[in-house]
Amino acid sequence: LTDLVSYGFGRRIQICTGTEGDPFPSSWTLFVSGYVKLATLRGNQLVLEMRDIREQLAWPIQTNLYAGDNQLPNGFEGVEEDLRGYPKPLCYGRCDNVPAIQVNTALHIYQVHDGPVDSIYHVMDMGAPFTFDTDYATKEALAAATIDEGYYATCIAEGFFRLGSIAAGEVTADVYGDADGGYVETVSEIVERMLLRFGFTSGQLDNTSFTALASAAPQPVGICIVDEMQFDEAIDMVLNSVGAWLLPTRFGIWQVGRREAPSGSPIATVHDADMLSGDWVLSNDEGQGLPAWRVTARWGRNWMPLTTIAGVVPEAEQQWLKQQWRETSVADLAVLIQFPDAHSLDMETLLYLADDADAEALLEFNLRKVHRDHLQLDVALANVLSDIDLGSTILVD
Repeated sequence: LTDLVSYGFGRRIQICTGTEGDPFPSSWTLFVSGYVKLATLRGNQLVLEMRDIREQLAWPIQTNLYAGDNQLPNGFEGVEEDLRGYPKPLCYGRCDNVPAIQVNTALHIYQVHDGPVDSIYHVMDMGAPFTFDTDYATKEALAAATIDEGYYATCIAEGFFRLGSIAAGEVTADVYGDADGGYVETVSEIVERMLLRFGFTSGQLDNTSFTALASAAPQPVGICIVDEMQFDEAIDMVLNSVGAWLLPTRFGIWQVGRREAPSGSPIATVHDADMLSGDWVLSNDEGQGLPAWRVTARWGRNWMPLTTIAGVVPEAEQQWLKQQWRETSVADLAVLIQFPDAHSLDMETLLYLADDADAEALLEFNLRKVHRDHLQLDVALANVLSDIDLGSTILVD
């Protein structure tokens, strides 16, 4: 078996159930579809290590890098000494004060997203705003334009803007991001767009669950990516904003939902006779299963906190430009009295509005303030138990 270990697995695997001797695949039923990462030897057995398809998302979300080949004053790729090899920026949803990447120093051209955006509506130099001039259809037209000092022009079709004069310090912008196929700003929509960017097709997504999440969590969010980041990391940041999850079904179809307390009628009952073994397990969340007596939600992210701010910026706005987050909290000391080791949970969300952050903190607190048990059961693969999927509610008897 040793020759098999060096094979290039890293591919889909399907496990089917049926009766030995029956024709395959017509008389067999798909039980689970997964992903084989590698193979190992254990004694005289070749073991295929099976994962769900989230394993595939450990891949850079941006593989489009700056070439660094500008021949100034021409070009939009930077020069070898500054941008060559750096990933181009990405913005999804509502993003405030994002770092603008200067792609042409001679013409003062900047980029905020690798592709079309909905709008670039607030451009600043150390917090001091420029005045909007005109939007141009192409970056070439933007480069050829004449722009007065103190003004900026955009090419939202390709994610660029240009200043009418050289900047004195850090240049940032407020952006309504990716609009390739239409502007999106909810958790469900942004996660779907990221999965399609990876290469999955709409047929590999459970559209019903994505539509349901968009309805349950319509709050605007935004994420800005200017450094190397993997798909799974970016997707998790977006999902955590509304307590949501992304998992494949047993058949390898992407589905989304929200973390909620079990409710409603169970779809199946697990009886003693069904259990091969069972254990109470320690939760791997922040409190290891203990309740939370306080939940703090960070929101309204400032994607480029400034250390030097222009004197013309109002004092109240200066304070926000210096800090990365706004915060809101929900607490109940009665939880701490009952559970002295209860923890305080800090959540980093990408929520844009204060009311949405207040509501999300309260929702998460109500979910976390009570004690919950975690049970792991090994059950016989028979009858209705073979059809239970992730996220289902069952009764354990």
